[in-house]
Amino acid sequence: MTEKLSKLDAKRLVEDLLRHKKELDEQWDKFDDLCGLTADSKLGNAIWRQFDFLVRCVSDILGDETETVAWFIWDNYCGAKGFEHTHPSGKMKKVKNASDLVSVLGY
Repeated sequence: MTEKLSKLDAKRLVEDLLRHKKELDEQWDKFDDLCGLTADSKLGNAIWRQFDFLVRCVSDILGDETETVAWFIWDNYCGAKGFEHTHPSGKMKKVKNASDLVSVLGY
């Protein structure tokens, strides 16, 4: 069994994931402007499938058994929508950033 990350390390891991997502979004937008490809194209699928794998890896490292990391990235637009999620205390909490995410994951 692996040791659980500290809250600070978990937050840093999520912040790195968010930084990669932002960079990929910026690169994809420029590439889309130049080539007109969509994320559903063969190339788009190849690129975004790799990022999705990274999301799943981070989720596994954090012990996320409910796909909360994926929810945060894809459905909550990396926190931009400010959706609420159940906190381990049972209360609902807005999840807007890495700190909020690791909190609802129990860190």
